[in-house]
Amino acid sequence: MTSPTKPTHHGEALSHEKMIALLEEHHAFPGPYSFRFIIRPEARAAVIAAATAAVPLARCVDLKDRPSREGRFLTVEIELHLEAAREVLDVYAAVKAVEGVLTSL
Repeated sequence: MTSPTKPTHHGEALSHEKMIALLEEHHAFPGPYSFRFIIRPEARAAVIAAATAAVPLARCVDLKDRPSREGRFLTVEIELHLEAAREVLDVYAAVKAVEGVLTSL
């Protein structure tokens, strides 16, 4: 059984190299990549800062927020123009460290 925090593909735990290979197979780099994070509203600024700071040369293409019905949660979608697949993993790692992040998509 794999750890719930380790990324999987069809039930198989993925190595860093396999994650990069899958990203390169399904996305064109350089190019835009969309991240979605479900967070507590008070974490919004920290999530945006972490995502954009993780890749210093990345350009923010789009930023959207959508609160939950009751306002207890917020979905933040950040689209960054990235040069390489490894930068996707850098962004996820940086945002994972932010308190108040519930899910990364």
